[in-house]
Formats: sequence, structure tokens, C-alpha cells
Amino acid sequence: MERTDSHVQHGRLRGVAGFSLIELLIGLAISSILALSLWSLASTQERTYGSQDSATEMQQNLRVALQSLTRDIMSAGLGPQSSTINGQDASAWYNAANNWNAFNITATSIDIIGCGQTPATLSAQAASGTNTLALAAGQGAGFTASQNINIEGTENAVVTSVSGDTLTLTGNLGLTHPAQAAVYPLRWVTYSVTGGVLNVDQHNGNGPQALASDITVMAVTASAADPKALTVSITGSTSSAAAPVVSTVTNTLCRRNLQPGKEGSW
Repeated sequence: MERTDSHVQHGRLRGVAGFSLIELLIGLAISSILALSLWSLASTQERTYGSQDSATEMQQNLRVALQSLTRDIMSAGLGPQSSTINGQDASAWYNAANNWNAFNITATSIDIIGCGQTPATLSAQAASGTNTLALAAGQGAGFTASQNINIEGTENAVVTSVSGDTLTLTGNLGLTHPAQAAVYPLRWVTYSVTGGVLNVDQHNGNGPQALASDITVMAVTASAADPKALTVSITGSTSSAAAPVVSTVTNTLCRRNLQPGKEGSW
């Protein structure tokens, strides 16, 4: 019986039609086309997501660059009538012939001199004819020797030494400043674009430092109607050679520290 059943089973199998070689080849071709289509779709989606990520990162870099440049431009001014800033020589552009203009703008860089930090305050009156400033507790750490400062927006001085919260100046004060008067540390910063990177040099011995990537162009233009009004424009581009995403951000702002009789048009 077992042999008979086996014979019947094999007979049934021999009666079942199989796939021809042509049918197998057609099936393989269709499967290959479907697989290639799926791979192409996945690859396209991956490129799209990558492009979106690059564009998002570029937008973030643009915001960082615009915020930093805007802050320093708004704080520009109140500099001394001296070409030495914090011990560094700025005479190539910051000089009497240029009316002590707080800006130097070229095609690829912007120099700014101004009060870019939160001011300290005097803990006691600083009398005319004296050469020391007593600051509020803990604020002396924000100052160094050879640093330029501005007091109340009315008088410039240079720090000779710092002892705790007391600043000693290179010369005597010409004005009397009351307690709680603001003492601003002056900064000289240079923004420059090189190789798609926005760099900032604070002229403190560390050289230019990268601030934001994917930056291609920056520009600052002045209003003819209002000398305080400026427009800052920064353009960025993703690194994709095939289809780069380009974006520009702008901000119109007003300089706070423009001094009458100084810092002429530019």
C-alpha cells in the first residue's frame, strides 16, 4: 500500500505545471525593476531630508550671525580719540582723518569699536582730578590692564591696573562721576567672511574665531535720511553643489551711541 500511495503522489506531482525559463526571467526582471524603484524612492527621500537638515542648520547659522552683528553694531560708538584700543593699534582706519568713525566696512569685513558688554557701576563717586574707580562688588573681574573704558558716555579712560574691584587709570579724570554711574568696557571686533565661514576677531590675542558656517555675504548699509539707521544683511548657502539652498536675513536697527560731531558718514 505504501508503494502504491507513493506512486500516486508522484504521479500527481508530475501532472502539475511549473514555470518556464522565460516566465522566471520576466519575474526576475519585474522584481528588479520594483527593487530599483524602491531604492530610488528611498534615496530621493534621504537626499530631501538631508537638504532640509542643511537648510535648517543654515537658517540657524544666519540667526546667530545676525544677532551677534546686530548687537555689536547697536553698541558701536563712545570710543576714545586715540587709535590704540585695548593695547591694539587700530590707526589704519580708526583715526582723526576718518573722524573717529566707529566702523570700517570693506567687501568682506566689518570693524566695530563700541561698548558691547553690560556695564559695571561705580560703588562710590569718582571725583575729577583722581585716577581710580571703585566698582560694585565682583565687577572688577570684567576689566584688564590696558583696557579702554567709557564712563557714563561722557569720558574715556584707559585702565593701568586692576586690584579687586578698583581700577587705576593712566591719567586723572576730567569730570566727576556719581555713584552708580555706568562704566563700559570698550571692544574692538572684526567680522569677516572667509571660505563660507563668518569669523570674529576680538583683538585679544586669540585671532579670528569661527562664529557661523554657510555664510557667503554680509553687508551693512546706512540710511541717507538718518545717520543712526543701518540695515544689516547676511546671506547663507548650503554646501550642496547640485541644488544649494540660498537664504538672506536682514535687520534694520538704530545705533544708540552716535556722538554729535564725531563718527562722520560712511
